[in-house]
Amino acid sequence: MCLLLASAAVACAQPAEVPPPVRALLDRKHPAWRLAPAAPQITSWFREYGFAFHPSLVRGDFDADGNSDYAVQILEGGKQVVVALMKRGGAFEEHVLARDAADPFRYLLLFEKGSKDIDFEVSLKPFRYPRDAIGLMYFKRTPIIYSWSGGRFVNKRSLGDEEAESERK
Repeated sequence: MCLLLASAAVACAQPAEVPPPVRALLDRKHPAWRLAPAAPQITSWFREYGFAFHPSLVRGDFDADGNSDYAVQILEGGKQVVVALMKRGGAFEEHVLARDAADPFRYLLLFEKGSKDIDFEVSLKPFRYPRDAIGLMYFKRTPIIYSWSGGRFVNKRSLGDEEAESERK
């Protein structure tokens, strides 16, 4: 599958194969949805680094229950919407995580269980993700990490070194 951006064909990092049950839920709850396109620079970066997912579709186990959950970035009504779909028995439960202006430089990342990161907001100490988490990456804004905790998604800003330093002043 290819995405179109500014009338030019853009190859995907990985084909965006939205599973049929996820597609059915999106069709029902967001009738005019389509997968959010990614800028050519983003798809090129995904290919170069060998990401196993598409910039607008991530599969993980966000609540560590052993089931495949999904995060999907869609376009709907002129907005770019990030939806997490949690597997619950034979169906999916929807959680709308973000709704912003459309931006082809915004993409999703998967932070796998056990991967390392640094807590820039509180302690500046390294930690490991206790379960898969969703990264919502912005070009000119601080990324947001969504993780499952206490039966819901919580988010925290993922400050870069310079941002963390300037906030401490």
